[in-house]
Amino acid sequence: MTGPAAAPCANCGAAAPGRYCPECGQSTRWTTRQPAWRIAAEAVEETFALDSRIGRTALPFLFHPGFLTAEYWAGRRVRYSSPLRLYLLLSFLFFLAGAPLRSARLAGSPEARPTAEEEAEIGRGAAELRRAGSMGAALAERVERIRSLPREESERRFSAAFAENAPRVAIVLVPLLALYCRILWRRRYFAEHLVFALHAQALGFAALIPGTVSGSAAATSAGGLGAAVWTFLAVRRLHGERGLRGTVKFILLGVLYLATLGAVVAAVALLAVLAL
Repeated sequence: MTGPAAAPCANCGAAAPGRYCPECGQSTRWTTRQPAWRIAAEAVEETFALDSRIGRTALPFLFHPGFLTAEYWAGRRVRYSSPLRLYLLLSFLFFLAGAPLRSARLAGSPEARPTAEEEAEIGRGAAELRRAGSMGAALAERVERIRSLPREESERRFSAAFAENAPRVAIVLVPLLALYCRILWRRRYFAEHLVFALHAQALGFAALIPGTVSGSAAATSAGGLGAAVWTFLAVRRLHGERGLRGTVKFILLGVLYLATLGAVVAAVALLAVLAL
């Protein structure tokens, strides 16, 4: 008497009676309907395993918005680089690309002291901070310390501290973007939205690298616009909402994301000031 037929592998379609597919090696027990930490643990495990999958990943990732996320949702994961690997690689390249430009700007920055009016304004701001409690007093002390430094030195320290803290704080955008998507599109699990958030953030880094390298505001604006279009097309592909309802949801997502991005940038700047 024979047992039930083995379920086909979601990645390659071969019969997979065991824990792993005998053809492609993908786990047959993996699903997005599980705690997000399990998906993250698996992704971290394979993040630094370099292989040829990046070559099969790059073109679909850049030119077919939402395709990789849909493939990942469907269980076809082995043939492509993981979302976390893409995020880590492109975030590393993005922040690395900005380092030479920051150094060049600081090298070409003329030494100058604030005017008397600027000094007075800074002094009034420090006084207001001291009256705002212990946190305000600590910030006022930092302001005074910055004022005592030469301009080039304070800019160098601020730039270094900003670059050090930015990658750490930027990672917060990923789960928050997934949360916003979960609120707007409830049919999907949070872990599925987390996959999309990693892809979207990675694409954002990739789109901004040319502007970061060149220092061109036009290139940066074009990259930001391209990332917005990519995200819109990806959302439409993944959730199938093509009318007014889908557009309104995307606008809401954009507003929430931009507000969060502004808060994150402010937090990075504050951490940089506190590090001086």
